[in-house]
Amino acid sequence: MFKFTKPDRDTGVMRLQLEAPPLPRRWAEGPEVLPAQPQTDPVTGSGTAGISKSWIAVGLLGLAIGAFCLRFLPNNDHSAYMDEVSQILAGRYLLEQHSVYAYILQWSYGSYLWPVVAGGMDIVGGLTMVRAFTALCGAIMTLATAGVAYRLTSRALPERQRWFVGFGAGLLMAILPTGIGLGNFGTYDALAGAAFMSGIALLFPVEGRGRRSRLVAGSALLFIAFLSKYVIAAYFPFICLYLIFSAGSVKNAISRIGWFVGPLTLACAAYFAIFRSDLLTLLSFSHTYSDLKTDDPFLVYVWERPEIWLLAAIASFGWGYANRQLKIVSLGGAAIILVFQLIARPDYDFWKHSIYLVFFLSPLAALALVTMLTRLFTKTASNPALSPARKRLRLTGFSVVSLVVLGILLSTSLTQANILVNFYPNLNPALPAIEQNVTGAKEVLTDDLALRYYLYPHIPTEEVTDPFFINYQGKTGLDAYKASVEDRYYDLIILDGGIGPVAQKVNAALQPLVQHYYNPVASVDVPNGKVTIYKRQQCVVSEPTPGATLFNFSGGIQGWGGRPVKGDFQPGNLVSVSQEQSCDGQPSLKFTPSAAVPQVGITLKQPVKTVKAQVYIQTGTDFTGDSVIGMAAFDQNWQWHDDGFKQRVPTGRWVEISWQLPANPGNYRELDLVFPKEATTVYISHVELES
Repeated sequence: MFKFTKPDRDTGVMRLQLEAPPLPRRWAEGPEVLPAQPQTDPVTGSGTAGISKSWIAVGLLGLAIGAFCLRFLPNNDHSAYMDEVSQILAGRYLLEQHSVYAYILQWSYGSYLWPVVAGGMDIVGGLTMVRAFTALCGAIMTLATAGVAYRLTSRALPERQRWFVGFGAGLLMAILPTGIGLGNFGTYDALAGAAFMSGIALLFPVEGRGRRSRLVAGSALLFIAFLSKYVIAAYFPFICLYLIFSAGSVKNAISRIGWFVGPLTLACAAYFAIFRSDLLTLLSFSHTYSDLKTDDPFLVYVWERPEIWLLAAIASFGWGYANRQLKIVSLGGAAIILVFQLIARPDYDFWKHSIYLVFFLSPLAALALVTMLTRLFTKTASNPALSPARKRLRLTGFSVVSLVVLGILLSTSLTQANILVNFYPNLNPALPAIEQNVTGAKEVLTDDLALRYYLYPHIPTEEVTDPFFINYQGKTGLDAYKASVEDRYYDLIILDGGIGPVAQKVNAALQPLVQHYYNPVASVDVPNGKVTIYKRQQCVVSEPTPGATLFNFSGGIQGWGGRPVKGDFQPGNLVSVSQEQSCDGQPSLKFTPSAAVPQVGITLKQPVKTVKAQVYIQTGTDFTGDSVIGMAAFDQNWQWHDDGFKQRVPTGRWVEISWQLPANPGNYRELDLVFPKEATTVYISHVELES
């Protein structure tokens, strides 16, 4: 209908305006609401009802609590693991000492994020709080798997069936052994998995409400996952390319680049720029590090992980019911981690990385299982040949069988997860013996890095030598380990068999030396191993060479004496026989050096090939560290010869020193031991001269 408007205030012009006719009264009160028609399940052909939000919330809460308990409760009484210790100590160093622990960024495949989180929790609540957090991350992974399965399942399916698929996928993540085992460890894998899976659950499907906020949140979560563990970066190029090329329009592609691809790329580039040197060192280290590579891939990838391939087989049956995006996400996500394993070969870490196979394959597997069970129950319920009682009996039987299968799967998973975590020795039964014997120790050698956690902060971590690195008197590797044990450098040695090929190799090489130079003081049987504690022998004397001249001072000073800087050798000068520091039950020669008389020796009239001696140096209280001893001799022409003054020895204990003299010098007239100015008292025993 038409009507004129009011005259314009300035011009007085009236306009003709078209208006819609008024609605009939029954329309004005609102459209007639037709009764709801039951939906039909396109898969089963049966009618379905909705599922209330309260039941959804209860189901998700039950999944989360169950997943948390399965991860936290069974393994909370195990001692710290090697991987946990490195990350926790790195965080505590950063938080408490504001220093970097063992150049961790140069060999650990993650940033400072997880160490700070783990170290902070350890300070507040100990190892229990760290593991509670990783168990919580396991619960988040369970919810993320349920969410991504629900969101990616075809909307053509009834809402209730989509949620059943989500619950089924979450249940698989909650009870499979990889997920349980990963939640038992206080390592960066749990945080990386939780952040990554939550980000994927937000991103896919990209369509829907709040796209920009979901893109930004997804980008942030994926970057957190990357900071936790660098392996996550393997997914980034593929996720970014998929989001761009699936946008459908240039406008959507630009939006996704601006809200997701750009922020994630800039964040990673900034991180690389800040830590470039450490990351390049890590990359170089990775090319030479082969401890994670196995000689038997079938054992690691198939025989020890049958649940992964069973999951893949079940997922293949869900392929026909999945929509295009679910197929792309599931197949692409599973393929990326498998290709990474094939190229990088971190074989022994496959059990950890297989968590991403569980995440990407569980939606398809759950879709297959839910479809099969729905058809089975619907066919039974709608069978006209069965009486109501027979239907109830058969449906009850199906339910009982399903629960029994679920119980068997859960029990098997717990057993498999227990095998994973109990691969490491449980040090808890040995901790009282370790605490009892470690008192007063300054230097400790161990083949299990986990021991550092229990000795910190009483013994600084740099004073605890592990099987992965040593630098002793300019030597590295096995030679350095052997030399340090032969010198009885360590106050205490604690061995439990070694974890990994490197530690086991070091343990095997050192066992004979440790047995010779150290005394076992405690041995404790622990689950999956034995912890043996050794203390150094006070004096270890090797078998004398046949025909060698020996001085054990049981018959007196035997012609030894101090040699002044100015003047001639004087037998008996500043020396005496002493029992204050005996060696192998024999008395020693006590020498009190001074600035005027810094060396002690003996006159000779014989050729000498090699000199060995046991020495014990005492220093003033203000001196710490090793002392440098020199060995010198005058030949028959009174020409001076020495060993270069390169022998560094610890103070406060017996140490064997030796020197191979120059060949064919003729008879030697005098042999001397030269001591540094910090030496206040020196004890000498078991001197051997080999001609």
